[in-house]
Amino acid sequence: MLGVARRFAYSLVPLGFGMWLAHYSFHFFTSAGAIIPAAQRFAVDNVRNQVASLRSAVAQLKLDEAQLVLAQRDFDRAAELITSRAISPEQYDERRATLNVARDKVAAQSEIVQEARAELSLPRDTENPSEIPANIQDRNPGVQAALSTWATSLVKVGAPVDVLGKTDEALRTEMDRWLAVHISAKATDALVDSAPAILVMQARLRRAEADLAMAQLNLTYTEIKAPFDGFVTKRTVNPGDYVTPGQNLLALQSLRDVWVDANFKETQLHNLLIGMPVRIYADAYPGVVFAGRVAGFSPATGSRLSLLPPENATGNFVKVVQRLPVRIEFDQPPPTETPLFVGLSVEPHVHFKATPHGPHAGQRLRLPQPGSAVTTHSAPKPPPSQLARP
Repeated sequence: MLGVARRFAYSLVPLGFGMWLAHYSFHFFTSAGAIIPAAQRFAVDNVRNQVASLRSAVAQLKLDEAQLVLAQRDFDRAAELITSRAISPEQYDERRATLNVARDKVAAQSEIVQEARAELSLPRDTENPSEIPANIQDRNPGVQAALSTWATSLVKVGAPVDVLGKTDEALRTEMDRWLAVHISAKATDALVDSAPAILVMQARLRRAEADLAMAQLNLTYTEIKAPFDGFVTKRTVNPGDYVTPGQNLLALQSLRDVWVDANFKETQLHNLLIGMPVRIYADAYPGVVFAGRVAGFSPATGSRLSLLPPENATGNFVKVVQRLPVRIEFDQPPPTETPLFVGLSVEPHVHFKATPHGPHAGQRLRLPQPGSAVTTHSAPKPPPSQLARP
C-alpha cells in the first residue's frame, strides 16, 4: 500500500514585475521498501493507463474487424441475390452502405490503435498491435524524464547523487540509499532550508514583495483624494489636458466647514475675548440667525496684510482707525437649506457680556493648553560686550 512519507516540490510560480517565486517539493511514496518519487509514480501510472487504453483499442479493433467480416458476407450474399432479383435494389444498397461503414470503422480504429502505440513510444505494428515489451515502464520516456528530474532536484538541494554515467537501476538504488538516511522530518527541513536554490528564491521573493509594495504605493498616487467633502471651484483643467507636478488644477470649497472673518475696529477689541457667543445675520437669508463664537484674532490688521501696506514713517501721517480680522466659528454647520457661500456679507453681533465658552475661552491669544507638548527654541546668549547697559 502506498503512503506519503515526505513532501517537498520544485516549481516556478510567476509573479508580477517579472519575478519568479520558487519552492521545492519532492513527493515520496514508499512501496515494498523502496522510495519512489511522486513524479515517477505518476509517470508509471500514466504508462499503465496508456497500456490499458491500447489494449482496449485493440479489443475494439477486433470487434470492428469481426463486424466487417459479417458485413462483407452479407454484401456478397446480396450481390448473388440481386442478379436473380430475390432482393430489391434498396436492400442491396443498404448492404453495400453497411459494408462501407464497417470498413471506415476498422480504418479509424486502426489509426486509434497506432496512435495509442505512439503515445507509448512504440513503433507502428499492424500485424500484432497489442504486442508490448515487458519492460515498457522502465523504457518509457516519461518515466525516464521523471527519474532524471528527481535526480536533478536532489542534486540542487545538495544530495551527493551522480547522475552521469549511471543506469536507471543504479541511479534509483543510489537515490534510495541516500533518501533512506535523510528522509526524517528534521533532516529534510534542515536540508531544504540550507539549499542554495532555496536561499536564492527566498531573496527573489523578498525582492518581489518589495516591488509589489512599491507598485501598490504608486497605484495610490493615481487617485487624488479630497481632504474633505465639498464643491469644486476654480477648475482650470479639462479632460485630456497635460498637467505637471505642482500645477493648480482646481479649488475645493466646503459648505460645512465655514467661518466668518469679521473686521472689528481696534477701539472695539477691548470688549472681545475668545469664546464669546455671536449671533450672525446673513444678507442672503433675511430673518435667519446663525449661532457662533469668537475663535481668535488675526496677528495683524488688514492694512498691514494688504498688497501695498501703508508706510506711516514717511510723509504726513493721518491717524486712521484700523480694523483687525476676528475669526468667528459656527456652533453648528449651516443647514443645507441656508448654505453660506464664500464671499457673502454677514453682520455679526457679539454678546461680550455673556460667559465665554469653548476652547481658549476668556483669552485673547491661543496659548498652549496645560499639559500639551510645546517645543521652544531659545536664542543664543550674546557675548558680554553686546549686552545693553544702563
